Amino acid sequence: MEIFLSDDRQDEEWDNYLSEDPYAQHEQTSYFSRLRKASHFDSFRLLARENGRIVGGVQVLLQDTLFGPIGIFSQGTISDVGRCDVAKALISALDKEALNRKLTRLEITACRENGFSDLFKEKRFVPCQPPSQKYYVGMIDLSQDSEAIFNNMNKSTRYKIRHAEKNGVHIQMGGRNDLEDFYSVHCKTAAYKNFPIFPIDYFYYLWDLFGEKQKLFLFLARKNNIVVSSIITTVIGNRLYFGWGGIDRSQNENKANSLLHWTAIQHSQSMGLKWYDFGSFNPASEKNVSVFKRSFGVQAVPCFALSKLYQETAPIRGQLFKLSKKDHWVGRKLRNLNYRLYIHKDIPY
Repeated sequence: MEIFLSDDRQDEEWDNYLSEDPYAQHEQTSYFSRLRKASHFDSFRLLARENGRIVGGVQVLLQDTLFGPIGIFSQGTISDVGRCDVAKALISALDKEALNRKLTRLEITACRENGFSDLFKEKRFVPCQPPSQKYYVGMIDLSQDSEAIFNNMNKSTRYKIRHAEKNGVHIQMGGRNDLEDFYSVHCKTAAYKNFPIFPIDYFYYLWDLFGEKQKLFLFLARKNNIVVSSIITTVIGNRLYFGWGGIDRSQNENKANSLLHWTAIQHSQSMGLKWYDFGSFNPASEKNVSVFKRSFGVQAVPCFALSKLYQETAPIRGQLFKLSKKDHWVGRKLRNLNYRLYIHKDIPY
């Protein structure tokens, strides 16, 4: 087995490997790293090859911060299922590469069910503290029957679902040819809420990579043959993950968005998955997005998030990071300063 470093901007071999891996997600693709390059990130890949084929790997994004340069390994994979030998070799190589690149810390937010958390902990990675929204996800347990899931939603959400059904909203499973309809309402929502989005070519790329493998699904809500709302979901391990969505606000009276998610939840049940994942969730927030997710009766589940501090590579900035964790007031001030100086607000997710 060979472990080697790759920084190819377009790595079709790696992306094709991801399309077959049950735990892979779009943030590990080479296209994603190219898009992040425009937002001042760098990246590298550590790959494992055996008998002429890739058997594991990880893509790490690199970002400069107030606390020093950090590496981010997000929503990815490590090795073929059951190949702990490959995982151990890759994690050791990743640890050494972090030192070689003089990173202050390395953050891991990988798929919890692939079973590699103990291997990271052997290398002194520790769980991240979960005070912020990004360390929680809103999940629905699909082991319940559909009636129980429906009854766990709040009254207004159940009403919106029935209202949409009674008023002629039809949910369609879309294909590649429907991505423009999705993107149209996605752009409308982005313009209204003022958040950055990926170019449409990225969604075509993801469809070609994951859609044909039944790992990416497009749901469209139509009324009178007009798309009023749409979402894209992806399969990661044993969950269906809500990735992107959009609503035509001029058609908001149709209440289609709740029916969309309810249809996606039922679809994930029919696939035999264990969870429907609404993505990041702040259980204490009263913002609209958290209220919407809470209305479905989600559980606030801590993410599989680990990190390691490499103080010896940047002792001053490393100590600054430790101070930000120990003192709440100082930590808030430093994080705000870091956000203003280093975090680019035009980054889509």
